[in-house]
Amino acid sequence: MREKTLQALALRRNEKLLDVGCGTGSLLVEAKQTFPAVKMIGIDIDPAMLARARAKITEKKLDVSLKQASIDALPFANSSFNAVVSTLMFHHLPTKTKRKALQEIYRVLKPRGRFLLVDIGRPRDFLTKTFTGAIKFLNLDQIEKLLNAITPKDRITIRDRAILESLFSTGLRIAELVALNTEQFANIKDKKDFELSVIGKGGNPRTVYFSERALGYIKKYLSLRNSKEKSLFINFRDKDGTGSRLTSRSIERIVKKYAILAGIPVFTTPHTLRHSYATDLLTQGVDLRSIQEFLGHKNIVTTQIYTHVTNKRLRDIHRQFHGGKNLKS
Repeated sequence: MREKTLQALALRRNEKLLDVGCGTGSLLVEAKQTFPAVKMIGIDIDPAMLARARAKITEKKLDVSLKQASIDALPFANSSFNAVVSTLMFHHLPTKTKRKALQEIYRVLKPRGRFLLVDIGRPRDFLTKTFTGAIKFLNLDQIEKLLNAITPKDRITIRDRAILESLFSTGLRIAELVALNTEQFANIKDKKDFELSVIGKGGNPRTVYFSERALGYIKKYLSLRNSKEKSLFINFRDKDGTGSRLTSRSIERIVKKYAILAGIPVFTTPHTLRHSYATDLLTQGVDLRSIQEFLGHKNIVTTQIYTHVTNKRLRDIHRQFHGGKNLKS
């Protein structure tokens, strides 16, 4: 299993690896022997385990650092590691601890970093989850292709266009979109754009903003509905044009359908549009604190996954204006 873990990590020269819950250090020893040019650090909350790991590493004369620390309070700066690996049995951790631990791991991962969660308690599920510090998003050209893949000619295609426009305009989570009701849009007739209060994850309220485009398609969609169903987006399954609330799975299928028609990446999901919404705002110069408010993130650490945009912009600015072009020698 360790051999498979090392292959999956695919560490490169001068990268940094963190082993969370390193135990007796067996994985770190093999990793250091396999990737000698990679800087490695192991943490564990148990001092007895760390003592055994330290003895093993000293015996092998390997340059590996060890720290005593809790997984939900990592003693490292943001974006410190290219890869994080853990053989902790996460399914045994309390939910709050698990959530905080994952936030901490994302916090210390560099953009495009790799997180491998190896569940030794479930050997058949070798990699229970493989995360990446790099989010997946669409650029504006791809967004345009996605939206234009829909020809809004009847109530279903107009509904689908309204859904996609709303996702990109507001950054709504899929569950938040599914929960929308028609009564929330009762007074939109004379409005060009629209602000709406929604209850997001954790019961936290926030305001989302529907653009003129998105609101226009919602108006068209509502004008074609005969249903008294309170849900905003319905499936039109009944012959008389009524239906029931669209499920999250149905909306995922809708997005996937038009992504394939548009010829854009197959990873496109409703959450990809949320990422694309935030990425576009950052590209336009909106600061992370404002993005946090737009997305309804309780903690700014969660919003920092979008620093891939600001990091790239800063790098491009540095290359353009501080490349040493004016130095004489």
